[in-house]
Amino acid sequence: MIGLDTNALLRFMLRDDEPQFQTIAPHIIEAEPNGCLITLLVCLETDWVLETCYEFTKQQRIEFFNTIISVKQFAFEDVATLKRAILSFQKGNADLSDNLIAAQAKTLGADRVLTFDKKASSAGMEYLADS
Repeated sequence: MIGLDTNALLRFMLRDDEPQFQTIAPHIIEAEPNGCLITLLVCLETDWVLETCYEFTKQQRIEFFNTIISVKQFAFEDVATLKRAILSFQKGNADLSDNLIAAQAKTLGADRVLTFDKKASSAGMEYLADS
């Protein structure tokens, strides 16, 4: 198994830099099923890059993540948590990062996730109003 960094994942999926695509493509295409690991941190950073650098809409980012989940060569640190976060992101107004934080905390056994970010409450976090 090989791990993929955000830039390697993006070069392969977006093919926006042909020399880098040609370098990474054989590693992914020739990999065994589930042979390329994508961590939740890479997903978090990927979403940030897609939104800020590529100006992807929320829907485009959701489609991107649903697409990578279906690539047979990709394995995920915790695909169930990622899928829950994407579904919550799709339904609410919190960022994908907030949804990943909430989903992962709950996966790891947290009963509640506390925040001062009001938007994060749509990700299932408990908003603490300022005193």
